[in-house]
Amino acid sequence: MNKTIGILINIWPKDYRHDRDRIKVSLLAPRSMYKKVLAYKAMPRTEEYMETLFKNHFPEGKLLYCKNQKETIRSMEKGDKAILLYPDSIGHGFRKIEAALTTRGIETSVLNGRGRLFALDRKTWNSLRLRRAVESLFLIELAATLIFLAATPFLLAWDILRGRA
Repeated sequence: MNKTIGILINIWPKDYRHDRDRIKVSLLAPRSMYKKVLAYKAMPRTEEYMETLFKNHFPEGKLLYCKNQKETIRSMEKGDKAILLYPDSIGHGFRKIEAALTTRGIETSVLNGRGRLFALDRKTWNSLRLRRAVESLFLIELAATLIFLAATPFLLAWDILRGRA
């Protein structure tokens, strides 16, 4: 029937978003701390912002707030065009629905919180999955820490030899 359907999944609790200066973290709750740090890095947009962004790009489109991914996918037909609305830049929490839409043959595009609109093809999807893994596992931070720790003794020895330590 060729409808444009915007799908919004918001995995970010409201107290994690747009509160960058007042994030309170309990050291006794590492999972909560991890999620807050991940939300801090992702900088997700609000649902209201995403709704406005979708209406600006697709005034004729229908917006679905996805609570149950299976139900949302079942409601879509072969000719429909799905627009995934990522509140963050890389779509944390969208992996399952992306895979399901791809297997059903539904044309899928992405509109992220930064206002970028792009088609979700196989190459883009793999790239997003890699970026999500790097961001979720803090691989860049881990690599920088390991390099710093490995270099510290050499830098210290260099300073001692030059009389600076």
